[in-house]
Amino acid sequence: SDALVDALRRAVRIASVEPKYPGQSYENLVGREGEVARLVSAVHAEAGAETELVAIEPGRDNACARIPGAGGGCSLVFNGHIDVVPVGNPDTWTQADPFSGEVADGRVLGRGSGDMNADDEAAVTCARYADVD
Repeated sequence: SDALVDALRRAVRIASVEPKYPGQSYENLVGREGEVARLVSAVHAEAGAETELVAIEPGRDNACARIPGAGGGCSLVFNGHIDVVPVGNPDTWTQADPFSGEVADGRVLGRGSGDMNADDEAAVTCARYADVD
């Protein structure tokens, strides 16, 4: 859906590199996961979910969302992560800037577009259309 692609592009544009990844500057990166968490939380809320941000440490929030069902049925859990690995050598990114979220040939380009931001946004889309009654 257009909403899924838009949300994915917004997530990719946030350089949510794992701040404790070896060789990274924690001070320059901490808080970006929280930006993605707030984005994911807002998209979940638009889908009718009860949302909560849970910090594993200051600036490193996780998005938790729950859509209550009518009761009596099974529960379904979507679990993912919102950090990405470092870009590495930016010169190897020949199709697009790693945090551009550009669309080319029907694909969203950028770090995290496949692991794992697309999965996170797809889960939100599933929740949006789930029949919980």
